[in-house]
Amino acid sequence: MAEEQPPEPSESEQELVEQLQAELSRLKVSDLLLQTVYTISSLGYHRLSGENKDLEQARAGDRGPEGPAAGARRGGSGRGRP
Repeated sequence: MAEEQPPEPSESEQELVEQLQAELSRLKVSDLLLQTVYTISSLGYHRLSGENKDLEQARAGDRGPEGPAAGARRGGSGRGRP
């Protein structure tokens, strides 16, 4: 039984891939970190009110990107306060 090869990308798909690669080459790590911190803070804030209220998730947002990772390094789930 022969394996099917994925279809070749179209010209427009190839152009999109090239544009994405060009954008990624211009991206700075510091820009990505700043955007990540902003996104986590925003998600945490939105978990403090409204119908999506989730205090555990808000606390994780308050700790920032190191929150869940720090818990995993300690052998915990990364949830709750240390």
